[in-house]
Amino acid sequence: MMNDLKKDAGKLLIPDTPDDYISDLVLSDEIVDLGKCLLVTAWDGTLSIYEINSENGDRANYNKSVNLINRGQYENPIICCCVVDFNIYVGTVQGEILRYDVATSQFVSVLQTQEDLANLAICKVFPYQVSGSPSCLICVSWDRTISVVDITKGTVIMRIRLSEGSKILTADCDSNQLIIVETGHRLRLFKFPLRESDEGKSFNSALKYQIRDVKILPDSKGYIISSIDGRVAVEFFNGSEKQFAFRCHRLDLKDTQFVFPVNTLAFCPDSSKVLTGGSDGTVSYWNLETRRKLKQFPKFNSNSVVKLICDKDEFYVATSDDSFKTNATITNDIDLQPSSLYMVPL
Repeated sequence: MMNDLKKDAGKLLIPDTPDDYISDLVLSDEIVDLGKCLLVTAWDGTLSIYEINSENGDRANYNKSVNLINRGQYENPIICCCVVDFNIYVGTVQGEILRYDVATSQFVSVLQTQEDLANLAICKVFPYQVSGSPSCLICVSWDRTISVVDITKGTVIMRIRLSEGSKILTADCDSNQLIIVETGHRLRLFKFPLRESDEGKSFNSALKYQIRDVKILPDSKGYIISSIDGRVAVEFFNGSEKQFAFRCHRLDLKDTQFVFPVNTLAFCPDSSKVLTGGSDGTVSYWNLETRRKLKQFPKFNSNSVVKLICDKDEFYVATSDDSFKTNATITNDIDLQPSSLYMVPL
């Protein structure tokens, strides 16, 4: 059923959103028989596929619609996804790597042995090309393993096991390198091609507190990270360029200041402009070249902004209730607010 977006003070509210905490957003135009799509994974085990339509390319009136066309349900929470060779692959909290069959709305194990890929969640999954095996995935797990999976043969062709210690929180990847974030505000860089004996280059972050997200800069010369103390840092691999950090997602009152975690980062395609999303429920738009804020978007709702992804003319926002992260105790009577999805013109 077609559902038009509801306009809400410049924000376009997407209908049929998963109720549970949203774990990943992916834009793709490479899925068989579908056009431009937004993929949304959530902790309730759902993978939702929204088709993005634009009537007559009317940019002036922003005449677009986003409609739910397919939703798969799995028994375990889904943490991440990506698209390779026109197919959708997801990683679960149980360490599984699955392919989603759009025609049957079924999840199929990628590994021929049907075993779990990791002992803990697959937190990130990326396309990866290996000589002789072009259709591969890099699967990064909380349990400090980085696995390369041949999705055609359904086999693990490489597994890097990092030394015991901190866990992996998140990661990012481009065509040349993989960067991972570990607990203890440390990062680790791997140059391609990956080698099983290589544990990468480990280094400390300039930020003092836990990192929430990382993105490699568009020119591949460095990366940007965000943390729980309302800060964002831009750092460079060679160290010769001037690194800098800035504060954001803070609320200044007369005699105090509230500091919110910066949960998510998203670059605008082929630019140095970046979006930051925080637990204050807002999104800020920055130009890293001029080091200035371009725009502050109004608060979306009472939930936190947990995921962002940017297209050429708009960006997509996922808000979820992350109050469980700061509750002193977890009880069965916690009533989390439902999640929301928005499309916002830039």
